[in-house]
Parts: sequence; structure tokens; C-alpha cells
Amino acid sequence: MKQAPAADQVAAEIERTLQTLRDHADTDELKRLRRLLRKQVPFFLRSYFYAFLLQRLLGTAPAPVAGGGRRESRGRDSRGRGSRNGRASGGAGVATADAAARPEPASAAAGQSEDDLRRLFISIGRNRRVQAKDLTTLIAENVSLSEDQFGRIKILDNYSFVEVPEAIAQQVIDQISGSTFKGRKLTVDFARSRG
Repeated sequence: MKQAPAADQVAAEIERTLQTLRDHADTDELKRLRRLLRKQVPFFLRSYFYAFLLQRLLGTAPAPVAGGGRRESRGRDSRGRGSRNGRASGGAGVATADAAARPEPASAAAGQSEDDLRRLFISIGRNRRVQAKDLTTLIAENVSLSEDQFGRIKILDNYSFVEVPEAIAQQVIDQISGSTFKGRKLTVDFARSRG
């Protein structure tokens, strides 16, 4: 990695970039990219993402890791918090709302397109200490579904969204809606389309 530039050099580059933005930027294209960034980069990582882009602009970004792997920190999860057993937690191939990175949905690896998946609403979330693995286990125990058939899983404070194959989405709703999980009676339904 190259020597980090002095603060005044960084400030000058930021000012030049802002001036170019004001004078010559295609606002429609920037709006499209901004929406994409908001969708792909978790809120709490955006400032680091922008700082990393600035490093690339200045030519001081670290070289990519061979094989495209991420650095792992022992005993820490993707948010930098330690886990009880010293291992990082989280389900394989699923993404939560607060995951540091959004891995490709497991369904893509299984040959399914996102069109083959249906997004379901489940009325339980982080406030009941639900994790992605809990939801995949709950669904897999009630419907014959393997972990690699799930799409994205997004867990919010009070509810969650799970992508399952369209062919069994109604069966998942029928089997799980009304059941009790972690002390809560579940409501499961098709998620409203994102607008």
C-alpha cells in the first residue's frame, strides 16, 4: 500500500471532486447509482465505503486479496462484535439487514433465478432474538426445503422477510402461519411488492 497522503492533499482532492460534481455531473445517472448504493451498502458501512472509494481515487487503497476472500477476524462476527463461543455467527448464504456485506443468495448457486423465488413476510424479528438460521430451520422443519434453496433473508426489529421457491411459498404460509415460535404467534404472508 502506498503512503497515505497528507490531510491537505485529501481535502484538495475532495474539493476538486465536489467542484466537478457541481459543474459536470449527470444527475440522472448519479441518482440511479445513489439508489443502488443505498440498496447494496448497509447504512452503518456507507461512510467506510465512501472513504474506501476516496482511497481508490487517491491510489492508496489496499490491493485486492487473492481469490476475492474477505479478511476474517477471529472471534468476531461481520459487525465486529464478539460471539459467545468465539466463532462468527450467522447462516450460510443468507443476508440480514445488518450484515456487513450482502452475499449472493444461496438460490443463485443452486441455479434458481430471483424470479423463481417469492418473498414472504414473517411477523417476528430481532426484538425476539431471531437470527437467519432460526428462520431457515423453522421453515425447513415444516416444509421439505434445504438450506441452499433459500434466497435472501432480511431480519428487521419486529418482522422479517424470507425468500423461498415460488412453488412452495403457499405451503410455507399454510404450515407456519398461526404457529408459535419463541413465544410469539406467527403471521406469515406474501410480502407486498417493493415500490
